[in-house]
Amino acid sequence: MTKTQIAILLLLVPPLAGCVTEQAPPPRIEKDRVFEAPFDKAWSATVAVFAEHNYPIKAIEKDSGLISSEPLRLPRPGTGAFRQWAVLPSVAFGVWQAANCTVTVFVVSQDSEHTKVQVNSAINAFESNVSGQWHQGYSTGTIECKILDSVQHKLVPHFISTATM
Repeated sequence: MTKTQIAILLLLVPPLAGCVTEQAPPPRIEKDRVFEAPFDKAWSATVAVFAEHNYPIKAIEKDSGLISSEPLRLPRPGTGAFRQWAVLPSVAFGVWQAANCTVTVFVVSQDSEHTKVQVNSAINAFESNVSGQWHQGYSTGTIECKILDSVQHKLVPHFISTATM
C-alpha cells in the first residue's frame, strides 16, 4: 500500500465512523384499549381475530388472559410494505433479508362490564451483510392497531370511526 493510499484511508475512516448513529427511540403507539364488554365476550372476540387473520397461536390460556403467536412473517425489510409495520434497528451497511413479529395479547377484566386488551409485539430482522444475526426492531403501531381495531369491530360491529367522518 502506498503512502497516498494510506493517506486517503486515513481521511475517509473518521467521517465513516460518524455514520453510525444511535437509533431513535420507538414511537409512542397505542398498545391497549378498554372495551365496554365483559371478559368472556372480549376473550372470544380476541381469539376470533387471531383465527380470522390466520395468526398461528403458540400459547393460549384463558385463565390468565394470554394469547401469544408463533413468529409472523413480515414483508421483506427495507421495502415500503415493511416500513408500514416496523422500523429496522441501526446497523451500518446492513443488508436485511427477513423479518418477523411475535405478538402477545393480554385480555384482562377491569370489572364486570369492562375488559382491557393489551397487544405487545416483538419485531426481529435478519441482517446478512455485517453481523449475520437477528436484530430487534420495533413496531410502528400498525400491528397493534390492526388487532385492537379488529377486536373493537367484533364487539361493536356497526362502529363508525370518527376519523372517517
